[in-house]
Amino acid sequence: MATRPSYRKKIFDALHRLGTTIGDPNTIDFKMIAKEAHISVSNISREFKDLSHLFYEISVEKFKEHEALSTKITRLPGV
Repeated sequence: MATRPSYRKKIFDALHRLGTTIGDPNTIDFKMIAKEAHISVSNISREFKDLSHLFYEISVEKFKEHEALSTKITRLPGV
């Protein structure tokens, strides 16, 4: 049985774009994210139980990216 594709990256990218263009992040909802990501709201609901979960997961992802970059920087010669 084939597994459903993960839309996580598309959702994160859409949320990032919305977050940089919308003044108030409290107005962002699954419907807006789905429209921006060109996917259905049900695809988002399968990945995340609610907006709090989505914001938590994207925050964790950003911290992981930052940590990976920081590790690379500390391994540069002369640092």
